[in-house]
Amino acid sequence: TVGTEISVTQTEPDKKVSETETTKVVAPKSDQFATPDKTVVEHGVGELDEKDKDKIKDAIIDKNKDKGVSDKGHITIGDNGKTTITYDDGSKKEVSTTDLMTERETSAKPGIDKAPHTQSKEITGTGVDGATVKVTIPGKAPIEAKVTGTSWKAELPEGLTVGTEIS
Repeated sequence: TVGTEISVTQTEPDKKVSETETTKVVAPKSDQFATPDKTVVEHGVGELDEKDKDKIKDAIIDKNKDKGVSDKGHITIGDNGKTTITYDDGSKKEVSTTDLMTERETSAKPGIDKAPHTQSKEITGTGVDGATVKVTIPGKAPIEAKVTGTSWKAELPEGLTVGTEIS
């Protein structure tokens, strides 16, 4: 228990017992863990790449550097959803990785106003202002269009055939 006094003496052969040295039990540094703001990452738990893990580790260190966490090597982010932080006093804190991160949101699905026909020169639709829409036609280079307001428009290549899938 924190605050419990511990006494230690030493007895050497052919000598009297030493004076008593005392100390008190202190709380482990891991008890001081401060949860950082959630880090936005590209992947979910179990799929985190090294870039995502480094971002989470940096956030932990930033929030806890004055509490004995100063090195990424002392933080282990497992594929099991658990993150273990080892403090410089040897104490450990295990935290659910989901408490430390949030997966980047998926963009809204764009709308297509109407299916183009074989003579169409453009395709139009709706989206989120400022977003980029990518139009993919098999065998052709992708076409990118910027959403302005809530609308986007992309020029189509010639030679579309009936049934060509556009995504």
